[in-house]
Amino acid sequence: MRSLSLALALASVVMLAGGSAMAGRVSCETLFPTAGAFSIILKEGITLERTDSEGRIAVGGDAKFSNCSVGTKSADSGFTYDYAILVGGKFSFREGSVWTGAVGVGGSADTELASFQNGVRRVNPKPTLDAFSAEINAASAIVATHRANGTITVKNERLELVATATDLAVFDLTPSQLGAARELFVDIPEGASMLVRVSGTAVAINRLSFYYRGAAPEKTMFSFPQATLVELDRVSVEGSLLAPGAQVTFRNGEMNGNLYARGMTGNGRVNQVRFAGCLRP
Repeated sequence: MRSLSLALALASVVMLAGGSAMAGRVSCETLFPTAGAFSIILKEGITLERTDSEGRIAVGGDAKFSNCSVGTKSADSGFTYDYAILVGGKFSFREGSVWTGAVGVGGSADTELASFQNGVRRVNPKPTLDAFSAEINAASAIVATHRANGTITVKNERLELVATATDLAVFDLTPSQLGAARELFVDIPEGASMLVRVSGTAVAINRLSFYYRGAAPEKTMFSFPQATLVELDRVSVEGSLLAPGAQVTFRNGEMNGNLYARGMTGNGRVNQVRFAGCLRP
């Protein structure tokens, strides 16, 4: 009887552990269950000119595009979605093309010399945008719970991030550390996800080159929890950017990841590289 009780107890532990692991996997897979369909999600407005967004764009306020291409690879996101662009406010699109989906607009639409593969429709995007906002806020709360587990070394203009965690490598940086760096070298175990949290209300990243060993853009998240302004200039960001309260100015560069922020202006290119890392609770 005692052996049976012990066996049942061990079985219960195994089942609980399995359930916990499953819950973790589900949480990772569904961190952005609907927002993941979009490469760029902004609470307020966007002004882009002379650039591309390979994925979809959702904007809560007004959207102004000039000589842009949107949605060329949105089908590669792994999501089936009717819209390549969702705009809560006014929509202006002059010269350029929108692919792989329609444009859904809550306000007025002003288009000129533009090609829309599936047209422009009058819709109410607020429920969808509210759902996106809830997912992004939940993700922001999750990334704030982790303790840093990596080491940071500054060598002149070279910033070295090293960790041995095989699941999630977490680093905390200051704006001055990131702003002064011209090289970001990362060394983590192959297949691990990476979270880089940057403190401060204003962050500027200029002429920064990324060198990854073990890390991958699709499993990398840069979080700016306090930021109201993020400036990106002449940089190719290898990962996603989570800055719900920040206005992002993005000039002369590109991003291999998703961009979640308050607003965006500039000519930075956002490639279709969907975040697939595990930021477990």
